[in-house]
Amino acid sequence: ADLFNKDIELEELLAYKTTHKAGIMAQEYIQRFLKRYNRHGDEDALIHWDAFIRVPERLASHSGTRVAMIIDEFQDLKFYIYDMSPELMDSKDRLNGFGAINLPATYDRQAQSRKAPMLVSGSAVTLIFRTVMGGPLSGRFGFKYIKPMSIPDGATLLHQTLKYYAPSLMITPKLALYASAQVGGHPYYLYCLAVSDYEDKGFGDEKAIDQVIRYEIENGKIFGFWQTHFDDNR
Repeated sequence: ADLFNKDIELEELLAYKTTHKAGIMAQEYIQRFLKRYNRHGDEDALIHWDAFIRVPERLASHSGTRVAMIIDEFQDLKFYIYDMSPELMDSKDRLNGFGAINLPATYDRQAQSRKAPMLVSGSAVTLIFRTVMGGPLSGRFGFKYIKPMSIPDGATLLHQTLKYYAPSLMITPKLALYASAQVGGHPYYLYCLAVSDYEDKGFGDEKAIDQVIRYEIENGKIFGFWQTHFDDNR
């Protein structure tokens, strides 16, 4: 319970007192990983990664404590896990500039584990579908599309999001339902409306809401999301 919902460094986990068999084994794995990680440079990043992602399955096998690996925004593993110097990218023929371009393929064994099963998710549906259903991971994952929220739930989300991100702005329940309906109850789109940079942002009537939505589609975060999505999938 002391570790729940906290940002924890690996070194801090080593200092955590536990008598649980799985916890003790996890600390042993962490200690070996840190020793190897601190001894080698960036050129061995993929080796570090390969060794570390096997830990949950090994831990579950040896300790008898089963775990689940849950990774959100899995499509980002195609691009953003670690940085590499331009010289190292060139030496490995990574001309597109992404040092971690094939990392999802390293999950080919973990994806089928019965002791540390994986659940991956992501909002870029087309991209994550291609990532987990094709290439080296083909046949190892099932696929389940999670629909957007219902319109009333989306309206509630917009209410709560505005309270947090834009407390000076008010929206009536009726207009919140209208905004939710206009974006199909999509939680990310509702978030984009709440944090929009539109200069005259307001939610006082349907016209004002339509203006915020139009800005987001043409210039804002919704536009940026899909622009990136299409660029990555050409």
